[in-house]
Amino acid sequence: MKVWCVFECEPGQQDRAKENLEEQGFTVLLPHYIRKIRHARKIERVKKPLFFQYGFIEIDLEEDAWRSINGTRGVSHLLLGSNQRPGIVSDKDMADVRAVAAQHEGTLHDGPPLSQGEIVKIMAGLFKDKNATVERTLDDGDVVKLKVHETILGREPRITLPRDQVEPAT
Repeated sequence: MKVWCVFECEPGQQDRAKENLEEQGFTVLLPHYIRKIRHARKIERVKKPLFFQYGFIEIDLEEDAWRSINGTRGVSHLLLGSNQRPGIVSDKDMADVRAVAAQHEGTLHDGPPLSQGEIVKIMAGLFKDKNATVERTLDDGDVVKLKVHETILGREPRITLPRDQVEPAT
């Protein structure tokens, strides 16, 4: 039975990881959004990863050689659960990931600027309605790097989200 799992990419290697994993026969989901960049009086549309260094991979834990994922170029490692097997993403959470990915096919909306250390509420996706701390802002404030206030697989995940998916916590 195939399940969805999460892997971490090496910095800036999301597309390389996806290509190499697909060459091995895996189905990979790397949600992206499109960001407008103004430079030299031109506006370009640039593809940016929705989950900064994370991707989703469909694996048959009984049939696939899933340990090979860690040795794939562009992949840092597969996130493992407490039993040293890949952590499984529920069908509901994958539906949320796909919905968020579909929602962010276009450009991002501006919101009030966020500062380092500020507590925010996540408005969409896997961590919807969870609080997180802003670690830093990227891309002129359009993207925020967060530390989520929930333990998953024994650690508090650090994620990167488009600015319009978070709002200041009240």
